[in-house]
Amino acid sequence: MLDTIPTMKTVLVLSATTRDAELYDMASRFSMFRPQGLVFSKLDETTLYGVLYNVPQKVRLPLLYFTTGQKVPDDI
Repeated sequence: MLDTIPTMKTVLVLSATTRDAELYDMASRFSMFRPQGLVFSKLDETTLYGVLYNVPQKVRLPLLYFTTGQKVPDDI
């Protein structure tokens, strides 16, 4: 269904509070949707920001946005 809308951009939204290994697994599981980039949410709920670098490098997707609030996309 996603391929029927040519201008739609698919992104994978991940929580910054999740461990790296679990984020790699999530990215692998959702790769069938061919996301064009990553959005990290919940930056206000963590003090560790390594996932913002590690995950995009490992899964080879660019970091497009991040959010600190619970209202995505309003808090981007």
